[in-house]
Amino acid sequence: MKKNIRYQASEIKSICTKFFYEGNQLCFQIIVNSADGLIYYQTFYNYQEYQLKHNQIIAAINKQDTEQDSFLNLDEMEESHAYAAVV
Repeated sequence: MKKNIRYQASEIKSICTKFFYEGNQLCFQIIVNSADGLIYYQTFYNYQEYQLKHNQIIAAINKQDTEQDSFLNLDEMEESHAYAAVV
């Protein structure tokens, strides 16, 4: 189920990237594990778009100590119930 998700950076437990191929197309998937136990992901087919979103998430996480109201919009993220996807 796709949805826009708005999270405070402090609510992100971990983030990782999965690289894979769909046919000959290299794909990039950002996987976010939230503090509430839900896992969200977004797949990118363009490296620049992936890198921009990844950098935004990392910057928000790194700024959380100084900006408590720093929010991160995870556009069109998919919710996954595969809790084993992120360790």
